[in-house]
Amino acid sequence: LVEAARLGGVGCALEGALAEVSDQLRTAEETVAARVAGLEAELSDARSATEAVSAELSAAEEEAASRISALEAALLDAKDAAARALSEAKAAGDAAAVALEAVRGDMLAAAERLGSGVGALEGALAEVTAAATAQSVR
Repeated sequence: LVEAARLGGVGCALEGALAEVSDQLRTAEETVAARVAGLEAELSDARSATEAVSAELSAAEEEAASRISALEAALLDAKDAAARALSEAKAAGDAAAVALEAVRGDMLAAAERLGSGVGALEGALAEVTAAATAQSVR
């Protein structure tokens, strides 16, 4: 009977120790579960932040690509406009050279006519002078 009582006391002590270990285990499980939930929330926040940054980066890349395309198109337009302006300037220069040559030719022809006219006037003046001299001598 003493032995049974002693075993009963040991059983109670074991039950108490088991209950205490069980409480400690439950507390540890709750602590771990809370920590896991906190880490999951942090992970979720980090994923959301990463997705937001990724979306911003994609938008920035698209905007940069769009701007680059616009700049390339503007550069090509400017290059074409410069080529046209150069071609037009060359054509205008060629036309001016042709017009200048025509004016030069006209001026040379006018100078020749003027020279002929001066020569004719000199000849006529010489004749008039000769006639006047002949008149006065007579």
